[in-house]
Amino acid sequence: MKTRLIISILAIVAPALWLKKTYGAASGKELDWILAPTAALINMVSDLHFVRESGLGWIDATHNAVIAPSCAGINFLIVAFCAVGLRGVWGFRSPIAQLGWIAAALPAVFAATLMVNTLRIRLLIELHHLDIYGTRFTAELAHLIGGVVIYYGSLLCLFWWVSVILKRRAPVANATGWAPPPWAWWLVPPAGYLLITLGAPLVTGNFLSDVAAFTRHATTVVLLSGALSLPGLVVTLIPRSIKGS
Repeated sequence: MKTRLIISILAIVAPALWLKKTYGAASGKELDWILAPTAALINMVSDLHFVRESGLGWIDATHNAVIAPSCAGINFLIVAFCAVGLRGVWGFRSPIAQLGWIAAALPAVFAATLMVNTLRIRLLIELHHLDIYGTRFTAELAHLIGGVVIYYGSLLCLFWWVSVILKRRAPVANATGWAPPPWAWWLVPPAGYLLITLGAPLVTGNFLSDVAAFTRHATTVVLLSGALSLPGLVVTLIPRSIKGS
């Protein structure tokens, strides 16, 4: 039984690691499989018009905007897939159902990534053109805050929605006979998000190129993700406190 659980978890972790290894630092051309549909969706739902320029990527000359590789949302795709997949592993007893859920999660999360990319790019372009920046609140800081709020906020919303879908099955013990407490699930999104956004640079040593900048970046990410996670955790704990009183 434990072997089946391990197989299900490996079915989540293996493609996630492959995505990170293959596309974590890929160029715009290598990421065209996700940048092209992102650009098409943005063109469809907004007044922006991105076209592919050879050697430059996806550019909207009118708005002086470019869809850079960092806009591909690979980290969001990976974390969302792992979180949604893991949630499903504890939502089904049958190994076939678990693997079916994982197989369906990847295209579903890909579609969600395109929508979140579209929202993020559109909002950040608007923020970039605002006359609100100074020496402390810079355009770079606004870009970081906007990116974290949209990506991480969307991750929480997606995870909550999936949890609602599986609510009638949860808490269902998996093959080990153990089910996490409801509040523990709200630790999955921040753990995954912080692991891939901050843990990866620490492991690879990329943060050493500018420790001060990484420290500022990490502080902002931790504070924002913590603030966004708190409401869901509190709402989950309150009913348990009331029942225990």
